Amino acid sequence: MKRRALATAALASVLLAGGCGIPENVVGLHPAPTEKASAAVFSATAARQVGNRTLDVAREAMTGNDKDVDARKAALVGPALRLAEVKDKFVPEGQTDAFGVPPTSTVLGVSRGRDWPRYILSTAQADGVQSLYVLVQPDAKTPFKLQTRVAMQAGASVPALPGLAEGVESVAVDASAGLVASPQKVLDAYSAALAYPTKSRTSSVVNLDDAFAKGILASSADAAHALGKLGTFKRTHADFADDTLAFKLADGGVLVFAQFGRRDLLEPTAKAKELVLSSTLAKLAGRSKVTDHVQLDWLETLAIVIPASGKATVVGAGEQLRGIDAK
Repeated sequence: MKRRALATAALASVLLAGGCGIPENVVGLHPAPTEKASAAVFSATAARQVGNRTLDVAREAMTGNDKDVDARKAALVGPALRLAEVKDKFVPEGQTDAFGVPPTSTVLGVSRGRDWPRYILSTAQADGVQSLYVLVQPDAKTPFKLQTRVAMQAGASVPALPGLAEGVESVAVDASAGLVASPQKVLDAYSAALAYPTKSRTSSVVNLDDAFAKGILASSADAAHALGKLGTFKRTHADFADDTLAFKLADGGVLVFAQFGRRDLLEPTAKAKELVLSSTLAKLAGRSKVTDHVQLDWLETLAIVIPASGKATVVGAGEQLRGIDAK
């Protein structure tokens, strides 16, 4: 189903979130006098109201057409916005996984304390796929926006978060106390192991037996094998560090949300005058042959559980092609 235009009313509901029957202290129009620094910033009922309203508007924004720039920026931020900004031509006909947002969700956790940014973590299922969502309110004057949406991998699970009344604590990406490794170290290890060529396909801090990692490693090997001596294949990953979020779990572990930019580069060697592209790739690139290179840029969105001991595990993952350069 092709992404559809965003209704004007949906944009208005984002800009006027305080007029939807939600208390002003919930959306952050002024400080709530009853907040406790050691408890959730607002009640479970209020979180559900805000969460469902935010996801409703985000759903409209993520299914809009390529011209809905202002509407998307009003409803989305960070990883979710990057996904929504992917041009229609890179989204296969019928694909809804990367952009789908169900009408209702279950709140998993709410920020603890009075500070901003504030977060709501939720989950929902659509077409048999369970997904995790992160909603963020950057400051008192800005309504909540969808920051991350990631589909969980088959058979994966997330350990319990602290109770809704207790609130969820944010964790710095370089914090390693009580963990097998800091969120940043885990991300660095995962991206290094999935690079091609790579020095090692093993890691002491993160499991590489999840379906997403297996798929990436297998596709790298297939691409290199297909090119043989006629071309070279390189694959690199780099995380959008400013958008990485980590939240403490009830058992002391951490749930991390991150997004990588992945780049696949294919170049002909001196033995090949040109590389012939597949029909699908040729249609997207606008040419059937290249003499210099083919570069594919992707977005990879991840959810990772880092325990106190043992290895970190990827519990949610998704990829989306966002650009092609062929010469």
